[in-house]
Amino acid sequence: MAEVRVATEHRGALLRVTLCAPPAERLASATLRALAAALEAVDAGTKLVVFDADGDDFSLGGDATPGELHALFRRLIDIHVPTAAVVRGACLGAALELAAFCNFVFASSDARFGACPLPAFVLPLKLGQGNAEDLVVCGDTLSAAEAYRRGLVLATAPASLVGTLSDTWLAAHVLNKTAASLRRANRVARAAFHGSLMLHAAAFDLAASARAYSASHVPRLHRS
Repeated sequence: MAEVRVATEHRGALLRVTLCAPPAERLASATLRALAAALEAVDAGTKLVVFDADGDDFSLGGDATPGELHALFRRLIDIHVPTAAVVRGACLGAALELAAFCNFVFASSDARFGACPLPAFVLPLKLGQGNAEDLVVCGDTLSAAEAYRRGLVLATAPASLVGTLSDTWLAAHVLNKTAASLRRANRVARAAFHGSLMLHAAAFDLAASARAYSASHVPRLHRS
């Protein structure tokens, strides 16, 4: 089965990227590469990128590394197009970081959000330090209602209706604008968020590279 499915809608203005691999592997390393490749379909007329998923869950996690996730975020920042996520069921680990990165998150009433200590830095920037610490440090999960209260989720609906809710809202508030105006507005609205995220990600990736280099160049002691 393909890891992602890409479809253009609203005469190409909306690019929908659907996770369709088995849940436990939805954000494996190969899947992140497939997501980045899917963004090659973005063109001058694209107004919105929507991340969706088949099945009962958005994603149960995967083996994606922080560096791979950061690379996807850099690509999303570079294209300047607003993003949305439609979450049903579980949204865990790296998938929560991806959803939290998006401008707009719509969740089914039974959705649940859970973090892992993956240093992608999105949650504290999006929710504030206090609202992120219990998820990361304590391993707590958020219901859709609590995620809405904390500002992670824009709106909720029953699982059978959340797709219709997101389509209706996005058509009325995003897709009725020009692609150029949306990209300008997105750059302005997210300048601080994107700048902080990329600064932290670059520092982490540099430190990780330095540790890997040091580990591979440990001097060996030889007896004479």
